[in-house]
Amino acid sequence: VKVIAGNTSLQSLFIDLEYLKNNKKFIHIMTRGCISIAKKIFGEKRVMNYLYADFLKKNINEKSYDAVVGFQEGQCNDFVAKCNAKKRIFWIHNNYENLPERSKGFKESYEVADKIIFVANASMETFKLSLPQYADKMCLIKNILLQNKIKDSSLEEIADNEIFSSSSLNIISVGRIAPQKAFDRVIEVVKKLLEKNKEFCWIIVGEGPQREELKRKVKANGLSDCIKFIGARKNPFPYIKQSDLFVLTSIYESQPMVIMEALTIGVPVISTNFPSSKELLADESYSLIVDNNVEGLYRALEEILRNQTRIKVMREETKNFQYNNDEIILKLFEVINS
Repeated sequence: VKVIAGNTSLQSLFIDLEYLKNNKKFIHIMTRGCISIAKKIFGEKRVMNYLYADFLKKNINEKSYDAVVGFQEGQCNDFVAKCNAKKRIFWIHNNYENLPERSKGFKESYEVADKIIFVANASMETFKLSLPQYADKMCLIKNILLQNKIKDSSLEEIADNEIFSSSSLNIISVGRIAPQKAFDRVIEVVKKLLEKNKEFCWIIVGEGPQREELKRKVKANGLSDCIKFIGARKNPFPYIKQSDLFVLTSIYESQPMVIMEALTIGVPVISTNFPSSKELLADESYSLIVDNNVEGLYRALEEILRNQTRIKVMREETKNFQYNNDEIILKLFEVINS
């Protein structure tokens, strides 16, 4: 495996700004600022195309590749569009209509794509509505789920085990603390549940731009005993396994892997209603799909907390969760070899 590291310009753009600040990457932060100014003067497309071309000329384009894969919508696919390759394969992991403009990528990039792959049918259908001229390039290949590795990883010991309640229900959510994930709903749901004197602990694993703001709101509302933002964990699976229930609060997702990871470990799921959650969970006895708002989450959790035997039944039903990796791998081979 040969790894070609990005240069300072590309790293400054693609590495999370919060990470750059926390790790005092001042050259990258300054470079990012300069590029932002250049974009305002010359336009996003012109500046990004220059940066891609400059990097490719110095590092990659002296060689032609059999295939180049952009495994993320937006800039990754724009970069691949500039590569010297016999085949260019784009991946899109989110609903195109919900993406911010800079994450949709340049429309002309799709002209040179040989295949555009989606991880959920709902995502593919929304893309077709926006760019129907590329329908013949589109195909559905779901993400691979490494179930054995997930199960093994979930058996590791947790150093901060005291975050879990020994006397009440433990709820867990995992994800980037950002608007799409809608973790702000947790505060409103918990306030309503506490009015009913329900006992529980809700643990949120993840980092992101909203974390500190939400922690302040939790403290201001006196909810620190039952809502715990514990930050990111290199291995979140032991935390999920030790919980009674996994809750996905997102406004939208493409293929929510974290749902399948929780089910693999044997933890039942409550998810907000969006197209790909229906694809995964519709009519399944180990999960509940609720209205995509605070009230929907509240009603489901209030019922669960009132009748906790239902969680035991749902947990038992997770044994019926199945996922076919072999079929996915065959589809990947077909795309590469076609």
